[in-house]
Amino acid sequence: MKNLNHLFIKNTTWLFTGILSLFGFSCSDSNDPYDNPVEYGSPHAYFRIKGKVVNETDQEALSNIQVEIRYDARQQDPASAIYYRDTIRTDIHGEFQWGTHKITLWHMPLKLITSDPGENPGRDPFVPDTTLINFESADMQDPGSWYEGSGEKEITIRLKQQTEKPENPEPEEEKNKRITYEKTVPSSH
Repeated sequence: MKNLNHLFIKNTTWLFTGILSLFGFSCSDSNDPYDNPVEYGSPHAYFRIKGKVVNETDQEALSNIQVEIRYDARQQDPASAIYYRDTIRTDIHGEFQWGTHKITLWHMPLKLITSDPGENPGRDPFVPDTTLINFESADMQDPGSWYEGSGEKEITIRLKQQTEKPENPEPEEEKNKRITYEKTVPSSH
């Protein structure tokens, strides 16, 4: 009896497997655009920014200007863990290039914070500026299923020269009054 039960279950399994495989082929041939197969992965794209930083008054190219790129999805969704930050500098022609291959950045703009680190002797510093850049789906080229394409933006950032000094510069006497800590070495006696 035990052998007969085992033989019946084995043959029934083969029969149902054959029937389901025949029906399975016809079910996957659908013309419905919303009937997509389940895929695993993350949407991603390539984003590129080409830019130039110039003086607002005479359009002269500014070298050695710091450009900080920030993307923070936590501003829109506090539960999001997507945060990105990168810093680059302009070359001697005032130009910079930045690119990244990341998850899609549709929901939040990229924030470019441009500042003069004050490392150029003989040049007055410039006022920091913030520029927002949005990548839209129309900006993307050659999208695929998970690859959403590549997009490029070209910008020119005009910085104003700082005309006044900081409000409360620290007097020389105050600099000398700062507390300093001396390192004491225990004696070996």
